[in-house]
Amino acid sequence: MSILSSKKTFTNYIVYSIVFICIVSFYGYQYIFRLLPNVIMPFIYEKYSIGSNEFGSYAASYYLGYVIFHIPIGIIINKFGCKLIITLSIILCALGILPIMISDNWYLVLFGRFITGIGSSTSIIAAFQVFRHIFPNHYSQAIGANVFFGLIIIILGGEYLSRMINHTGISDGILGLMILGAVLALVSYLAIPNFKSSNDSNLWYEVKKMLKNKRFIIISLCAGLMVGPLEGFSDAWASLFLIKIYDLSKIVADKVILSVLMGMAIGSLCLPYISKKFKIEYNINIFSAFFMLSLFLILMSGKVFSEFISILLFCIGFFSAYQVVIIPMLSSFVKSDNAALASSITNMIIMFFGNFFHKIIGFTLDFYSQDNHNYTNLAIQYSLLIIPISLFVAMIILILIKKKQNN
Repeated sequence: MSILSSKKTFTNYIVYSIVFICIVSFYGYQYIFRLLPNVIMPFIYEKYSIGSNEFGSYAASYYLGYVIFHIPIGIIINKFGCKLIITLSIILCALGILPIMISDNWYLVLFGRFITGIGSSTSIIAAFQVFRHIFPNHYSQAIGANVFFGLIIIILGGEYLSRMINHTGISDGILGLMILGAVLALVSYLAIPNFKSSNDSNLWYEVKKMLKNKRFIIISLCAGLMVGPLEGFSDAWASLFLIKIYDLSKIVADKVILSVLMGMAIGSLCLPYISKKFKIEYNINIFSAFFMLSLFLILMSGKVFSEFISILLFCIGFFSAYQVVIIPMLSSFVKSDNAALASSITNMIIMFFGNFFHKIIGFTLDFYSQDNHNYTNLAIQYSLLIIPISLFVAMIILILIKKKQNN
């Protein structure tokens, strides 16, 4: 009996390891698309003759698709399992970038970006649902590990992709991404079991109940307000900022930006551990908002020595990992059967702010610029002010919530 039990445990270990690798790979793959605007900005401006407002819409379209389909995809996975949905979502991510290579129609490019957002939405939902199933006692750590290894994939692949696009052209880069997507989709379909949730409750009823929970919604909105350095700056506008404000070359700027992801990768392991060990979830999030606010204002000043830019961005990325703390924290507000759904709703709200930041930054940049392609340093700095303002608001609200809870 013990031998059979050992064999079963070993088999489960192998299966769960393969599932973990596939989900991490998908997370890293879709994240490359999220950061792609940074790399291809000059090409997009030149080919489609657009300004920063239109480019902001392009970057934001990803988040729009991500948010709109977030809960529906979660419900579909809950009902039918994740095997086929993950495979189709990887294919959607790859197909979404195809219009840039084959079409001169700007609206088709926007639609492709929207499609990529839909496919990307599955990556974290699958992690929430599957990890809750296979790692019930280490859910927060599993999410943190997923983010860590996914970001390592992005850091290694992102630099290679940037060099490829800058040296051989965007078509080769897009083709490489599509081939990689096809391989990942096939492997995922063959390797991932069709996990299904055991929760038979009315999911729409649970969604409505969570949306009526004021503390849940307010803290989720704070989490969204804090996402600006990651999903308003580093994934689309950071290259332009570093090139104009700090006079870096395009290739160097693209490489330096990866410091944000490296910081987040380390933070995604450290912050959940500290949070769980000392039970200081609120403090972690408040301190993260404070440090991101302070560091981002220093970066925006344009006074940082070039040697220290990477260190500053690393620290900003480290505290951007607050998401790995705040999402499991919010999932604890509901019964365990609905924890994955709560995580999905929180993540959806956070991602909505990615759309918000890109639209505001793009609009403000155009508003303060006389020429769509010749932005002044002041215009760039003004356009990014929304990020520290949002961080300050989130920090104050979290402090007030914590104070009220202690009373």
